[in-house]
Amino acid sequence: MGVPIAWVTGENRTIPSVNRNNGPSQVAFLQQAGCAAEHLLLKDFGVTGNGNLMLFEDNNKQVFDVIRDWLAKSVASPSNRKA
Repeated sequence: MGVPIAWVTGENRTIPSVNRNNGPSQVAFLQQAGCAAEHLLLKDFGVTGNGNLMLFEDNNKQVFDVIRDWLAKSVASPSNRKA
């Protein structure tokens, strides 16, 4: 049974000594291992200014909307699952 994985990151930090956005490399590893993984960079969805604890920040509703939309498209509802 395949379980879809969303790797959600806030701002893409590009300073090499402080690069904390390893989402793309982690997702690439998961994909080569056969997982259905996808990197969701919040700024690609117009959600900016987030750090590591994005669900505790002022724009947490926008973060939730991105995750909810991904879930709706990536995870089958219980009525659509095959037994």
